[in-house]
Amino acid sequence: MATFTGTDFSETITPGTVSASVTADPDGARPSDLSDVIHGLGGNDTIDGGGGYDSLLAARARM
Repeated sequence: MATFTGTDFSETITPGTVSASVTADPDGARPSDLSDVIHGLGGNDTIDGGGGYDSLLAARARM
Protein backbone atom coordinates (compact mmCIF):
# COMPACT_ATOMS: atom_id res chain seq x y z
CA MET A 1 0.00 0.00 0.00
CA ALA A 2 1.26 3.46 -0.90
CA THR A 3 0.05 7.04 -0.59
CA PHE A 4 0.43 9.63 -3.36
CA THR A 5 -0.13 13.37 -2.95
CA GLY A 6 -0.17 15.68 -5.94
CA THR A 7 0.06 19.46 -6.18
CA ASP A 8 -1.68 22.22 -8.14
CA PHE A 9 0.30 21.18 -11.26
CA SER A 10 -1.09 18.83 -13.93
CA GLU A 11 0.44 15.47 -12.98
CA THR A 12 0.41 11.79 -13.83
CA ILE A 13 -0.09 9.15 -11.15
CA THR A 14 -0.28 5.72 -12.81
CA PRO A 15 1.43 2.33 -12.44
CA GLY A 16 3.78 3.32 -15.29
CA THR A 17 4.55 6.92 -14.34
CA VAL A 18 4.46 9.12 -11.26
CA SER A 19 5.31 12.77 -11.92
CA ALA A 20 8.36 14.13 -10.08
CA SER A 21 6.21 16.75 -8.31
CA VAL A 22 4.07 14.03 -6.65
CA THR A 23 4.98 12.96 -3.11
CA ALA A 24 4.98 9.16 -2.83
CA ASP A 25 5.12 7.27 0.48
CA PRO A 26 7.09 5.09 0.47
CA ASP A 27 9.51 7.04 -1.69
CA GLY A 28 9.66 5.79 -5.28
CA ALA A 29 6.38 3.84 -5.02
CA ARG A 30 3.92 3.48 -7.90
CA PRO A 31 0.23 2.54 -7.82
CA SER A 32 -0.08 -1.25 -7.70
CA ASP A 33 -2.49 -4.13 -7.09
CA LEU A 34 -2.46 -3.21 -3.39
CA SER A 35 -4.86 -0.71 -1.84
CA ASP A 36 -3.38 2.73 -2.56
CA VAL A 37 -4.44 6.22 -1.45
CA ILE A 38 -4.18 8.86 -4.20
CA HIS A 39 -4.80 12.58 -3.69
CA GLY A 40 -4.52 14.30 -7.07
CA LEU A 41 -5.47 17.74 -5.68
CA GLY A 42 -5.30 20.64 -8.19
CA GLY A 43 -4.33 20.65 -11.85
CA ASN A 44 -5.51 18.52 -14.76
CA ASP A 45 -4.27 15.14 -13.49
CA THR A 46 -4.16 11.70 -15.06
CA ILE A 47 -4.82 9.09 -12.35
CA ASP A 48 -4.88 5.29 -12.59
CA GLY A 49 -4.69 3.41 -9.31
CA GLY A 50 -3.99 0.04 -10.93
CA GLY A 51 -5.67 -2.89 -9.19
CA GLY A 52 -6.72 -3.14 -5.58
CA TYR A 53 -9.21 -1.19 -3.50
CA ASP A 54 -7.89 2.34 -3.98
CA SER A 55 -9.03 5.58 -2.39
CA LEU A 56 -8.98 8.51 -4.85
CA LEU A 57 -9.39 12.22 -4.25
CA ALA A 58 -9.27 13.72 -7.73
CA ALA A 59 -9.83 17.41 -6.92
CA ARG A 60 -10.22 19.80 -4.07
CA ALA A 61 -12.78 22.52 -3.59
CA ARG A 62 -11.64 26.11 -3.76
CA MET A 63 -13.01 28.41 -1.08
